[in-house]
Amino acid sequence: MASERRRAREARRTSGGRPRSYSDLYKNDSSGAAAVAAVTTDAPAEPVVQRNWQDEYVYVTQDLRRLLIVSAALFAAIIAAGFFL
Repeated sequence: MASERRRAREARRTSGGRPRSYSDLYKNDSSGAAAVAAVTTDAPAEPVVQRNWQDEYVYVTQDLRRLLIVSAALFAAIIAAGFFL
């Protein structure tokens, strides 16, 4: 009776659904290497397109400049309030 309980307890411990650690989860798993090998194909490479990122992200530099001006004004207001209040 005690050995049946022990076997049941060991069976619960070695469950694939609840491994003790990640190493137990992937110990006997060889599907990762096979999946990587299956993905590689002889597809032609797409041509490289040169882009001018300064033209594409003009709005980002405008937003950063606006953010810098607003934060500097708020910082100056905090310093001025500290002196007068």
